Amino acid sequence: MKIVTDVDILVKKMKDNVNKIHSLMEQWKKPLYERKKTFEPDVVQQFHSATVGPRHDDIRSQGKEIHKLLRDTQDHIKPDKKGYVWL
Repeated sequence: MKIVTDVDILVKKMKDNVNKIHSLMEQWKKPLYERKKTFEPDVVQQFHSATVGPRHDDIRSQGKEIHKLLRDTQDHIKPDKKGYVWL
């Protein structure tokens, strides 16, 4: 019974982490840059800097969060890091 309980806890933890990763990545669906009409090159550059930069920073910080969740899953699984399957 203990083994089944441990596996159940592990699977729930993995599902929770996958759901968190999925919810973080859902925010990335929107395109980084949408151009709806023609602008001068300077205006496009300013608009690009104002919109893409902050989104890129958000994606980078969320990527770090995803990395933490994956490491948490790895810590719970405790794989053989030298094994063929893991590599």
